[in-house]
Amino acid sequence: MSSTESRKTNGKSVELNYVPSPQTAPVLTVFQTHTPEPERRPQISPEELYGYYDRASGSVKADATMALAARESHTGAKAFREAYGDIDELTRENHVSIGLTHIYGLARFVGSISNSYDDVFAILMAAVVAHRTSVYSLPQIRSLENVLERLARSPNPSPSEVNAIQKLMAAASFDLNWPLAGVDLEEIEE
Repeated sequence: MSSTESRKTNGKSVELNYVPSPQTAPVLTVFQTHTPEPERRPQISPEELYGYYDRASGSVKADATMALAARESHTGAKAFREAYGDIDELTRENHVSIGLTHIYGLARFVGSISNSYDDVFAILMAAVVAHRTSVYSLPQIRSLENVLERLARSPNPSPSEVNAIQKLMAAASFDLNWPLAGVDLEEIEE
């Protein structure tokens, strides 16, 4: 037969059980029960949580839409970074497909941030859609990562940054003129 005694030790509830052993000698067993205090977290608004650095003003600004776009860009860049570092082609393509999902996820911010953001998104989509049937090379993966990192740092790129992004994508052998494939430009001029 066992007997139980409860008491507080060092601010914790301790339950002492005296359980007879098979040889009928009393054995002391200690069970501690600890109820953790509920964690108190300060209430933070999404605007405060997802701040971004605005180059024009030189300060951190709070805008939930831009901050969520930056977070989506950062997550996509992380997937492409993992793809770049992977040796196995199948695993690399899985990481690339995750990164592409985040690029497609950036579509929900088109029209709500700025025209330069929309331009960068159009460049990304032209590159991705034109390349949808072939395997991505390492320089192409690196360029997609770099573009998404730039968007993560500043979801509202300057016109010079948009031009740099366009040159970066073209240098990685992305066909940015694909949307005009099959269009006779001479007919348009007439």
